[in-house]
Amino acid sequence: MEKLNINSLSTIFTDPIFQCDDVQIKKETPNKKEDETSTSKSPISSLKKQGNGTNRILIAIQDEGNQIINTQDYDFLNKIMEATGNKLDDCYIVNTLHQPTSLEELQALISFDHLITFGVNTFKLGIKDQAQKDYELIEVGTDFQLISADPLIAIASNQDKKKGLWLALKRMFNV
Repeated sequence: MEKLNINSLSTIFTDPIFQCDDVQIKKETPNKKEDETSTSKSPISSLKKQGNGTNRILIAIQDEGNQIINTQDYDFLNKIMEATGNKLDDCYIVNTLHQPTSLEELQALISFDHLITFGVNTFKLGIKDQAQKDYELIEVGTDFQLISADPLIAIASNQDKKKGLWLALKRMFNV
């Protein structure tokens, strides 16, 4: 196809003609909107978690070396949860270190009545209006109960921290 120049077009058109270089034309279908939910991926839709959550307990940890949780911490946490009458497989475990998570995102994806955090800054998670102390059972509105604790590795090697966690878990689960 022969390339037309601006002078030859002026013989065909009576309106002014403007030459534009490197213009890309995007075709749009009028009155047709894309469904944003089907085309955009929400960061929370790809939340990596372990467990089935049937007991409505969410455990949030920070484990730098693992996607979710290492075997040693899992075994320690499993013993703790069994002592409360809960199976760890029936809890959700989320590693907040490797994925952006906020309380709002977690609540949109996971139904839970109890949140236990190990080494997670609950202020950064989005729980701002509570005066959080480690190993204290806190009611967060009418939504859920919260226990904030040290990282699992710190608890495993410290009797006072184990005792503090156990007392808070006893109150949370009425043991």
